[in-house]
Amino acid sequence: MITAESTNSVITRYIANELITCTLDYQGIICDTNQKFRELVGLATYDIIGRKYSGFLANEEEIEDLEKLLINADDAIISKNAFLLDSKVCGYKECKISIYPVFTNSGSKNYVLIHKDVTQLRQIQSLHHTLFDDHPDSLLVCDIHGRILLCNESASKTFACPCDELRYMNIVNLIDPFGEKSQKDIMTSLRKTLLNHSKQRVSATGSIRNGTQFPIEVSFHTYHKNILVVIKKLVG
Repeated sequence: MITAESTNSVITRYIANELITCTLDYQGIICDTNQKFRELVGLATYDIIGRKYSGFLANEEEIEDLEKLLINADDAIISKNAFLLDSKVCGYKECKISIYPVFTNSGSKNYVLIHKDVTQLRQIQSLHHTLFDDHPDSLLVCDIHGRILLCNESASKTFACPCDELRYMNIVNLIDPFGEKSQKDIMTSLRKTLLNHSKQRVSATGSIRNGTQFPIEVSFHTYHKNILVVIKKLVG
């Protein structure tokens, strides 16, 4: 269960991210909203506070689902998709709703609802597919120890190794086995990138299982709590 003290940090974080936020009491009555929620439903604060949240949902089935979720959302964060009133299109917007049970300072239980635009989420996923999966350079996501957590198809082709196998390897396995300095430079750059939040770049020699070697340029970027490694195969 989230405490009253941490509730403010949760709400602040999501408001800062400009997500659609409101707070309900245990009966499903709206007791607080952020600007994004008010803009979505097209109403002022005084027209929203005190109203049943279910009145902004598309159909009876979603209302029943919400009531069940509020009953069961005792300690865990629960998520579901639902259609919420969208005044801009005179219809409804599909949202992924995350329900956070919280205690108020008076000890009663409320629920913070965070709404994410499903269409926007799909666009982000599509953009990720375009930028990551279809990127012409080899992209690897590694941890601070160099373990490969994720890779794209270009990496698989460049190093002649299926992605499923690459994900079990260490990035130094893709570097010339006799190039100890290059391997050391790679690991040093990984750590500097993550610890100093600074971009790093090194030149090295890539190597695949059949012994073929080729020059590569490797750049390192922070990626959440890991490192995004971009490997560009050089020609000539």
